[in-house]
Amino acid sequence: MDVTLEAHAGLCRFSGSPDTAERLPMAVSESTADALARTLAGAAALPWPDTVRWADVDRPHGHIPHVANLSVALGAACSPDREPWVVVLDGRAPHLLAAGVRTAGTSTLLATLVGGLAHHYDSRRLRMVLIGSGTDGPLAPCASLPHVTSATASADDDEALRVLDAVVKQATQRRDALHASGAPDWRAWEASGNAPGRLLVVVDDFDLATGRSRTAAAIEALTTSPVFVGMHVALATHRPAGAITPALRSSCRHTVALRSASESDSLGMIGVPDAATLDTVPGRAVVSVDGTRRVVQVALPFADASPRVRRADVELAPALHLAEAVMMRTRQEGSAPPVLP
Repeated sequence: MDVTLEAHAGLCRFSGSPDTAERLPMAVSESTADALARTLAGAAALPWPDTVRWADVDRPHGHIPHVANLSVALGAACSPDREPWVVVLDGRAPHLLAAGVRTAGTSTLLATLVGGLAHHYDSRRLRMVLIGSGTDGPLAPCASLPHVTSATASADDDEALRVLDAVVKQATQRRDALHASGAPDWRAWEASGNAPGRLLVVVDDFDLATGRSRTAAAIEALTTSPVFVGMHVALATHRPAGAITPALRSSCRHTVALRSASESDSLGMIGVPDAATLDTVPGRAVVSVDGTRRVVQVALPFADASPRVRRADVELAPALHLAEAVMMRTRQEGSAPPVLP
């Protein structure tokens, strides 16, 4: 007679035996228990993600150097298949706007945006200006990237205003150069190989900057320009009321509403109150692109993928920040990619 032992996480059962009563799990070695636990955990259904790393959602094959648009994975959808949430920055939707309470993860979102783009595009293709990057937050390591031409710790000081003024002046120069080129639009000029590289302007806590009329005017001029000149703006704020004007809101077609302080803040961002009732999980957000909304989990700016299974009583090893990974790769290649003047 064949007797089979069925060993499960919570019980054991003999099949083919007169005694088929369920029993407590049999004692096994630590290595066997660990292997069984990993097998069961690895086969378990995935819940909505509470923590996602950029390396978990990045799809390198989706980034082809000659493709005109910039694209980057910024998180995972809170759906059964957990597909990557990818943002495409192009001439039709060049800008991104994010808002949420201070602990919601707005700075983390910007860090993942900057680090992910820097990972896929070198500084000959993409340059960056960081305003309000701070000194110890998730965006701070990005200030050392070879792509970054200017970085200020705060968004409300004279240096930030000087940098924004210079960027607005550059936008005017780009418009004049585009007109002089004879190309019908920026994408055609870019395809000819003669256009300057793209420029991403990132402003964290931009509500601090809007207290200065010149700073607010500079931000609005960059985002509301009717002519695309290869410049992208990414803005984040903890206090959207008063800082986000109707013109600014309509010009940023990528909108990310992390957990909001009130229904009115959520309504002002995405047109529905949903962001006010989001889970308190940092990084949970409602994203809207041209009115199409979905719930996502913003990715942490880490270049190391999350382990599929790990022991509950062992802490994860520190992960490598995306900016650090880019700089390590640059050093290994011998020198930083050249930055265009």
